[in-house]
Amino acid sequence: MVPFLFSRVFAMGVLKKDKQQKGVALTFDDGPDPAYTPQLLTLLDQHNIKATFFVLGEKAEKHPEIIRDIHQQGHLLAIHNYTHVPNWMLLPKQVREQHIHKTANILYNITGEKPTLYRPPWGLLNLFDYSISKQFHIVLWSKMFGDWKWGEQDVAKRSAQLVKQFKKGDIVVLHDSDQTFGAKKQAPTYMLRSLAQSLEQLQHTVPFVRLDELQHVQQPFIPLWKKIVVKTWLLWDKAILKTIHITPVDEENKFIQIRIRPYSGKGNILLENGDMLSKGDRIVELHLNNEMLHELGKHSTSIIQLSVQLIQRTKQLLPKIKAYIDQEQFADVKGLYSITMVHQGTTRLGFTTQDLPDNIFGTWTKKYLQWMMMIVHPQGVKRLKNQSKPLHPKIITMSRKALFEKYQ
Repeated sequence: MVPFLFSRVFAMGVLKKDKQQKGVALTFDDGPDPAYTPQLLTLLDQHNIKATFFVLGEKAEKHPEIIRDIHQQGHLLAIHNYTHVPNWMLLPKQVREQHIHKTANILYNITGEKPTLYRPPWGLLNLFDYSISKQFHIVLWSKMFGDWKWGEQDVAKRSAQLVKQFKKGDIVVLHDSDQTFGAKKQAPTYMLRSLAQSLEQLQHTVPFVRLDELQHVQQPFIPLWKKIVVKTWLLWDKAILKTIHITPVDEENKFIQIRIRPYSGKGNILLENGDMLSKGDRIVELHLNNEMLHELGKHSTSIIQLSVQLIQRTKQLLPKIKAYIDQEQFADVKGLYSITMVHQGTTRLGFTTQDLPDNIFGTWTKKYLQWMMMIVHPQGVKRLKNQSKPLHPKIITMSRKALFEKYQ
């Protein structure tokens, strides 16, 4: 009873609501479920919403492909015990070792990222569960709608309820499985319908956030020495860009900077339309704004999350690049060209990727970009080491034809 009062009534040692009111944090418990979680991912993708999934380790073991989909689509994975057993029925050691750490290791083995958030089944904590707070943020909720018992007759009513009650700062819990004790069969079907109807009305009025975007669960502070290194590097970076005339493609959104120059690589590059990019061909060389990239990195818990944000921002600016080179003086520009460490998902934008050449240029470029990634992310060294697959820079290209066809 004491931990219940601490956590549920007084919110001591747990996160129940975002006092900064940054947005609505959608969270989903009890998955992954092959019948419902893929449908939920499709719905969230349609509305460009990132959410947090508190998953059961046992189900994650059975459906690793769904866990990978959740992770690769930019959502946050968190722990909801190995099985859906209340902590009140477990010894403290069982909670820690057989549920929390076991599930954390399962998720790490699938995604290469260790979760940092924990929600106990039914929100029931033991007093000893607070001992995990140095490793995991304990998260409950501010809004629960009983969606595990919804039926077809509830859809219109519940949709209106979601629209009315979703407020900035809320942590909302819904459920993407009907396998938990007490859940009504097919209840997630009606949750999905209700949520879909409510998002149609809310998507332009209420921002949605992942839990790790909230100030309460941000990354640890950046040491002074690193702040000095970052500041010095950014000043040097600005000076270099100014010297070689790299400018923003959009003065209001300076995330992508460009320069038009002849391609000077030693090897030819085959573009996706069959054209060959050869030495002397004019290209649009793309550069990310490293100061803005650093700000994104500070609030990203993984390379995947950072990649998702980069993809979203790049997608917004590609029509601007298309409009810029759709001028007579740039009619001979053959395509877009860049070298980047963060290339996951670029093929969805129309880019093709290939490895750097195995020569001095490729080696030094790789070393520089790895160093830059360590600077961009406040835990850069650790993040690079913790990836399930090593990060390597790649050349990304897009032909002029592909750019004009895809971004009309």
